[in-house]
Amino acid sequence: MLQFNTPTTHNGIIQRIERECGFNPGDISGNAVRLAQFTSDINSAGSEVFDALISSSGRWQIDDTNHADLPFMYTNLVAGQRDYSFLTDGSGNMVLDIYKVMVKGANGIYYEVDPVDVQTDINMQGFYSGQDFQGQPRRYDKTGNSILLDAIPSYSSAEGLKIFYNRTPYQFAVADTTKKPGIPALYHELYVLIPSYAFARGKQLANRETLFRDKELLFGKMKVNARDRNRDEQSVIEPEYINSK
Repeated sequence: MLQFNTPTTHNGIIQRIERECGFNPGDISGNAVRLAQFTSDINSAGSEVFDALISSSGRWQIDDTNHADLPFMYTNLVAGQRDYSFLTDGSGNMVLDIYKVMVKGANGIYYEVDPVDVQTDINMQGFYSGQDFQGQPRRYDKTGNSILLDAIPSYSSAEGLKIFYNRTPYQFAVADTTKKPGIPALYHELYVLIPSYAFARGKQLANRETLFRDKELLFGKMKVNARDRNRDEQSVIEPEYINSK
């Protein structure tokens, strides 16, 4: 389990990068410019890691454990308003993808609305015909970081929309010390290998190919783990009925 910057124990992410890249102890942690540069590189590595986790994960929903809240949020449902935008969550983290939408009915109970694609699905006239049918929403379309509801809400409701989403990981600050990457500890080394490889490639260091191989090997293991992580669910093979007539 790696912490961000530990000059005393010499085993933080920064210190491991110092060793991999041929620096002396303190050449990054004790240099404000280099520390800022490598902090940016480590955050870029975190984005790369989470992109791989999100695209590889199955039913397990990945989220950075450094976030103080869970990856869903509420917003008010407004009578007559079809579109709602979600660029950031309540903590300022960028929303990457919306994967479930729930609407509060007039009885105060949330129900899930169905995702559709206005561009390819059939019977989408309610979204663009201009008739603006109002009622209780049953479908939604995602466009960018916005959702469009159909029907248009005929009522207002405080916290009437509940949105489940993926978001950007925690961004390390130069002043961080004991903060850890918010992923399983087995893969913390990626926060060392990715920035180290980028530096070694740019400087043509002798260990650049070794760093690349180590990075790709650990990436592969992480993606397999993310894909298979829902071990609490049993896979069931069911026969497929084929009508031979």
